[in-house]
Amino acid sequence: MKKLNIYSLIIALLAVIVISCNPLQDDIDQIEQNLTIVKDVEYTLTDDDYETLDEICGCTGFGNFGSEEDVKANVPTILAEQFPALGLGSSAVVTYDFFRGFNDDVDVYLDVVDDLRYELGESDYAVGSAEAGDAGFFNNTVTFEDNVTAILNAGVTTPTDGQIVAVTYEKSDLAYSDINFTSAYSEDYTSITDLSASSFQLFDLEGTQDWHKYVSSYPYEAARMSGFSSGNQPNTDWMITPAVDLTGFDNAELRIQHVLNFLGDGVFGTDIAIRVSTDYDEVDPATATWEDLTFDVEPAGDSWDPVDSKASLAAYADETIYISFYYKSTADYAPNWRVIDIAVLQGEEVETDTYNAFYMYNEGSTSWSAIDAEDAYFMSEPDYDAFGLRFPNFSSSDRAENFLPDFLSKTLRPFAQEDDTQIVIYDYFSSSSGTQVRGDFYTFTGGEWVEYASTIEASFNFGFKEEGWVADNTIKVSFGTADYTWIVDNFTGVYNGASNMAQFGNFSCFNWTEAEKFDVISSRLEVLYPSIEEDPQPFKVTYSEFCGATANRVMTVVYSGGEWTLESDE
Repeated sequence: MKKLNIYSLIIALLAVIVISCNPLQDDIDQIEQNLTIVKDVEYTLTDDDYETLDEICGCTGFGNFGSEEDVKANVPTILAEQFPALGLGSSAVVTYDFFRGFNDDVDVYLDVVDDLRYELGESDYAVGSAEAGDAGFFNNTVTFEDNVTAILNAGVTTPTDGQIVAVTYEKSDLAYSDINFTSAYSEDYTSITDLSASSFQLFDLEGTQDWHKYVSSYPYEAARMSGFSSGNQPNTDWMITPAVDLTGFDNAELRIQHVLNFLGDGVFGTDIAIRVSTDYDEVDPATATWEDLTFDVEPAGDSWDPVDSKASLAAYADETIYISFYYKSTADYAPNWRVIDIAVLQGEEVETDTYNAFYMYNEGSTSWSAIDAEDAYFMSEPDYDAFGLRFPNFSSSDRAENFLPDFLSKTLRPFAQEDDTQIVIYDYFSSSSGTQVRGDFYTFTGGEWVEYASTIEASFNFGFKEEGWVADNTIKVSFGTADYTWIVDNFTGVYNGASNMAQFGNFSCFNWTEAEKFDVISSRLEVLYPSIEEDPQPFKVTYSEFCGATANRVMTVVYSGGEWTLESDE
């Protein structure tokens, strides 16, 4: 009997234990839920975080994000690792680096430099004057600004209205008359009576006409060759200068003044040609190697007007050369060629400054005008000199941001106003890629020039919900004394509760309706957040309310499409 009772007791206890299993688990779950930490945290992503995320999404390889969608999708992984104890109801404001791209306005001018950069050549300077063309630079008398339209209209093919061109040219303060020239050879034929007895070598290979001294009714003397004699006669003739020593001449040029008429079907450069040889033996021109020269101006062959032509001899630096004047006529054409003056010269090395500028085309007036330097400024060589830089460029050791703000404040824009902007284009030297063109965008803010940053610091809100950490752009706001004071100042006489708030510094459920609270809270948020970019943008506002006792409540409101809506007031 006693044993039966003992067994019955054991069975009953087991039954109790079995029956109690489910309620016990519920209790455990409740305890765990009560132990969950609910907290609002702030976190800034680290270099290690970017490396971790790049392995997951391949979107942070440069230590920043390039899209907000990548932020929303991938940052929850970091939050789960960093805050494993936080649970439902927690929130996190995560600060990260965001690449917003380069400034579009700067890119416009960088594209111009890449695609539409016009560097002046000798013929462009000659538009200003013959002296400018000879010198290869402008000065204070013959300026680029006075000649820009003629130069660019000739040099830029079919420009369109509003087209921008980046122009590069050379300038010096030296007067052209002050440039010194060194002569390697010259001949104006005034001292020659008989050309065949002069230092020139003459070869008559075909025909009976030949090179000879000519005295014209024009004010010049010349060496002349014409195959015309009672009609066009076939001739082949050479006139060759004595040896010209170019030792020490590294940039000499040949200058000739000549007349060419009746060219007919002949071709300058073929039938009428000026050539150079370094291996002529002064015996037979046929055994030498002759190279044609390229001249800046070629005579049309149909006029008695003298023409000035120039050709570079830089390729023959420190060599001894011979210059030949080759002539050929046929029964169809017999040009009349007169060589008035020959000179091999080298001008002194004139130190010039390289200038850069942007110009825009106006189709209506077919003219070019400079882009206002206060809109876009292209740094020139004198600017770098003023900085004390060794080379006309910035580099990793001479960074643009160390010079440009001061340059803008003191030189280019000394009278800037708040929010003025400035584009600056400049040369930058990289040891790996050489000289390249870069640009910066500056804004005058708070009395100083601030550079546009392509990568900025940004933040986004996340919330811990049933599914874990998720992107949540809800902004949490806690009302304090300043907020209640603002409500009193702006709503006294509008809502009765305002006078009570002035006395106690909080809301009272006895004096405020929910609609009234929603109105003043959303109005205050418009002041605190005047430029709301997200749509929709939720706010959770914690405020103090007296309702028999003082407690905090949370009102959730949403701004969307220019309107406020009340979601909850808990």
